[in-house]
Amino acid sequence: MSTQKNWPTTCFRILLSLIFIVAGAGHYLNHTKILTRSLMTPLGQLISNTPISLSVLVYLSGAGLLIGGVSLLFNFKRKIASLVLIGILIPITLTVQTSGEETIGPLFKNIAILGGLIFFAFSDVPVSSNLKKTLSIIGLLIFSFNGHAKDTINVVILVREPNHLEAALETIKGMKKEGAELSANKAVIVVCGPKGIELLKRDSPLEEEIKIAVNNHIEIKACGLTLKKMKLNALNLLPSVIIVENGLLEILKLKHMNYISVDL
Repeated sequence: MSTQKNWPTTCFRILLSLIFIVAGAGHYLNHTKILTRSLMTPLGQLISNTPISLSVLVYLSGAGLLIGGVSLLFNFKRKIASLVLIGILIPITLTVQTSGEETIGPLFKNIAILGGLIFFAFSDVPVSSNLKKTLSIIGLLIFSFNGHAKDTINVVILVREPNHLEAALETIKGMKKEGAELSANKAVIVVCGPKGIELLKRDSPLEEEIKIAVNNHIEIKACGLTLKKMKLNALNLLPSVIIVENGLLEILKLKHMNYISVDL
């Protein structure tokens, strides 16, 4: 196969390698975030109870992703690099991307990436390693990329005190703004305790702020156990408030779905 006819395979290799380079860099630049997500997985919790440092494993896997990605990018030891990346990708996929409906999309994305790695690990199709062409394609990708990558997370905030509810609303509002350094994709505020619930009632001084938040796709949830103690029901609350049976259990469910949890 001529080099001219082989440019799609070269592009495929370069584009695939960038995924691992960016992910590997993220293990260092966003180490705390990656570590937090890892601790939420069953394997991460198991490792945290052993002498093995999960933080060190995050750094090591990041190094593996970076080295494998760069090797794949420049077609250096392509088959070995692909096998190393397969060895890192499989355990990550089985632990992080199999925790519920929210991870189905990322799960099949990783499966597709795995298919690409298998192709480069076992295929004998020649792939151009021309440095000039490789750098030209990378330059074109950077030039055509509009804006910069942002950290996007799903976040749930537990609120018990009145002043904390206002702070939570302002925090998530800022995370929802375009250009925010840390952007919130899905955001939930769970309110527990009588003092917090008071601000969810129909005469709440925060009614307008809550309405704006809900219109901005922020879910406000009230703990059903607290409502029972206060002898309140949905008729006493703002119509946009969602009642859950148990606020703390709701937090645990969302954490299991890889939400970052903040307890005020």
